Amino acid sequence: MLKSFSKVDELNLIVYGAGPQYDLVKRYAATNKNIIFGGHVSEEEVVKSIRKSFCIIAHPLGEEPFGRFILHSLMTLKPLISSRSGAVTEIIENHKNGILIDKHNQKALINEIKSLTKDKLLYEKICINLKYERSRFGISNLADLRLKTYRRL
Repeated sequence: MLKSFSKVDELNLIVYGAGPQYDLVKRYAATNKNIIFGGHVSEEEVVKSIRKSFCIIAHPLGEEPFGRFILHSLMTLKPLISSRSGAVTEIIENHKNGILIDKHNQKALINEIKSLTKDKLLYEKICINLKYERSRFGISNLADLRLKTYRRL
């Protein structure tokens, strides 16, 4: 992701966190004006930033059972571009309610970012489908599913 954005001048990448890639992200931010490192911030600050953003990009390095970035996408109705990993592929359908790419595919990431920025219909379609997807995870739907399960048992 960092390598990709170091080659894309027209968009900014904002990175939050304090994980094992901390020093690497700081180095990229110091040498690329379009990569901004926000460090460790509260969940509230992350969500505020996402609401102002164009989309969410997540590149789990390993298997991701269920990343918070999926919830952020559903909560803010911002398209998610993610590598195929864990639960992402069970919730995100490529070009329907998000975009999936192969891990470590820098060229695909750049191409998909550009397609989202240029194809307004694709962007809007993903946002609309995210509204539907979010409703599936609403409290009343989840409660109904649990009640049905208990009744069967």
